[in-house]
Amino acid sequence: MASFIYTQCPAECPLISAQMAKVQDELERLDVLGSEAVLLSFSTDPFRDTPEVLREYAERFAADPEGWRFLTGPPRAWIDTIQQGFALGVGYVDADGQLFDPFTSRPERYDVMHALNILLIDRDGVVRKHYVFPDFRLDTLLRDVRRAVQR
Repeated sequence: MASFIYTQCPAECPLISAQMAKVQDELERLDVLGSEAVLLSFSTDPFRDTPEVLREYAERFAADPEGWRFLTGPPRAWIDTIQQGFALGVGYVDADGQLFDPFTSRPERYDVMHALNILLIDRDGVVRKHYVFPDFRLDTLLRDVRRAVQR
């Protein structure tokens, strides 16, 4: 499973991470977390989300570092990975709600607009299903996860 979050998000990202925590609990119950199944949370704000910041965020959700990894990287490559590799949108807005290019200027306060998806990805790296937050049902996601790890 892959989610897309940023640590300073005031609304949806903590809710998405809470859903991922429930998936983690189910994978632990099935005894496949870290061996047959891994959770990945990609930061959509590589400018502020350093490995240390992500580590602290992960602790808020009791993330098991062997099975749930929080990822960031060099900003340009990272944003390209999210936008082109996963075909998901990412945009940056200032305090007035105006879009800006984070590579040419970055205000002190800003928010990140991004796709609110959780992806089910198979062993071959193929995205099998998109769950759009908050419109999916957790029981459906968990059922799909159980099916995927039982194959």
